Amino acid sequence: MNPTMRSGAVAVLAAVALTTTSLTAATAASASGTQAFNTQASNTQASAPTPPPAFSPPNAQQSKSAIASADKALAGDTAALYKSADDEFKLVRSIAGTRGLQYLSYQRSYRGLPVYGGDVIVATDKTGQSVDT
Repeated sequence: MNPTMRSGAVAVLAAVALTTTSLTAATAASASGTQAFNTQASNTQASAPTPPPAFSPPNAQQSKSAIASADKALAGDTAALYKSADDEFKLVRSIAGTRGLQYLSYQRSYRGLPVYGGDVIVATDKTGQSVDT
């Protein structure tokens, strides 16, 4: 794998990890602040609208759509992915991101042998359409 592409893939995974960590911390802080707000709101009898959650895992339909879109992107001929007819891709994991993004990680094999450094990550939006490979 091209060192520049590898750095890009590492940067994407690091960004996902940092976002997930910060969302977890923000959710915990928000929960304690919401409890104080709810106590105060119940005292004043005023109710504020509840904002939508910053992160929610994809439902089954969104996951199926993302996998189908990623498989289609891997089957197609793209300039970003150099592959041969003997290459195979196996879905290793799916990571849910914010705003409906999903990151699907594939392991590449060539004629049944694993290709080290040949991993591919396909990013999809909340509708399941491929955003980036």
